[in-house]
Amino acid sequence: MRAPKRLLALFNSAEWLAALKAASDESTAEEKEAVVATARREAESIDLDEIATRRIIDDQLRDAGWAAESELLRYSAGVQPIKGRNMAIVEWPTENGPADYVLFVGLTPIG
Repeated sequence: MRAPKRLLALFNSAEWLAALKAASDESTAEEKEAVVATARREAESIDLDEIATRRIIDDQLRDAGWAAESELLRYSAGVQPIKGRNMAIVEWPTENGPADYVLFVGLTPIG
C-alpha cells in the first residue's frame, strides 16, 4: 500500500524533522538503545527479494516525481535519459560497476 502524498509531505517536512530531533534530544540513552534494538529485530524479520525491493523503491521514486520502472527502464535494455524528463535508470554503468539506480534530470545524472 502506498502512502498518500500528503502524508509523505508531512514526513519529509522540516517541521516534522525538527519535532523528531527534539524528541530524540529529550530521550535517555537507554530509550535510544531500546529503539535501536527494536529496529534491528524488526529489520531482521524482513525478507524481500530483489524484485520486491525494487518495486518498493520504484513506488517511492514515482511518488517523488521520477519515471521509475526498474523492470523496463534498464541500461541493458538500451534505455537512455531523455531531455526534459526525470528518470531513474537501473544498472547504469559506472567506473565502479553498475549503479542500482542513476537519477537523471533530463540528460544530467544527479544521483
